[in-house]
Amino acid sequence: MSFYKEREIAEDLAQACRVLGAYDMTHAALGHVSYRLENTDTMLIKGKGVNEVGLRYTRPRDIVKVDFDANMVDGPDDLQPPSESFLHIWIYKTRPEVKSVVHVHPEYSVLTRQPHDRHARAGRGICQVYGQQGCGPDGGPRHRLVR
Repeated sequence: MSFYKEREIAEDLAQACRVLGAYDMTHAALGHVSYRLENTDTMLIKGKGVNEVGLRYTRPRDIVKVDFDANMVDGPDDLQPPSESFLHIWIYKTRPEVKSVVHVHPEYSVLTRQPHDRHARAGRGICQVYGQQGCGPDGGPRHRLVR
């Protein structure tokens, strides 16, 4: 694959990261989007490091090339492969048809009723995890709709 094609993919990955960040699909700077480079044991993924930016601010320079042993092949010296690279690599190795992986840390997850208490609301502990901004007026989780 040519250098220019890899840079084009890096631009697409950076844009995907910015979209996830713009829709608050993750908490703070956390999360990674990767793309398997065809006919290689390498991927492009959002790097991590001292100059890491949040998903909504990801630029093509923040995308690093990583081999399937999680070693950096190419990228800025101030970034490194994220520790979650192994999640992406495992998916790519076990599912060869997968071309891209999105891994985020959402503030809110699917809520289900607790079977042992018909009056209990699942997610009641969200206030302890995220503070009052995660709680609705009744003390339960606040829901955000993404349109």
